[in-house]
Formats: sequence, C-alpha cells, structure tokens
Amino acid sequence: LGCKIVGSNFFSDHYPFKNNEIKKLKLKAESLNAKLVTTEKDYVRIPFQQKGRIENIPIHIIFENKSKRILKKILLEVLLKK
Repeated sequence: LGCKIVGSNFFSDHYPFKNNEIKKLKLKAESLNAKLVTTEKDYVRIPFQQKGRIENIPIHIIFENKSKRILKKILLEVLLKK
C-alpha cells in the first residue's frame, strides 16, 4: 500500500479490545506521528467511542485454482457429514 510501518502490536484472533488499550495505541501512534491502522475484521471489535482516528484496511482472499479444488473438497466433506 506504499506505507512505512513504524510500529506494530499483535493481538490474538477475535481479541476483545478494551478502551484503555486503544487509548494507549492512539497515544503511541501520535508520538510516532503515525496513523493507527487495522483490518476491517478487527475494526468491528473496537469500541465505538474509540473508532475515531483509526484507519481500517479491507482484506480480500483470492484462491488459486488448486486451493479452490481443495476448499471445495473440504466443504463437501463437511456438508455430507451433517
């Protein structure tokens, strides 16, 4: 995306963000003269009152042909077990 990454924080998948954590991240970004960025997937879990001054990036998955065949096989197996 043409961005220069100046810092990062990692959270577990489906992490329940807390107001005080987001405030600290915003202060860190401000001290680095940077934008706070997250994925759309994680943005939805940020408390509403903390969403200001946070950019969200859309994420898309593109499967190659081989991956599509493997995924189709797995989904069929799952559906047939029901």
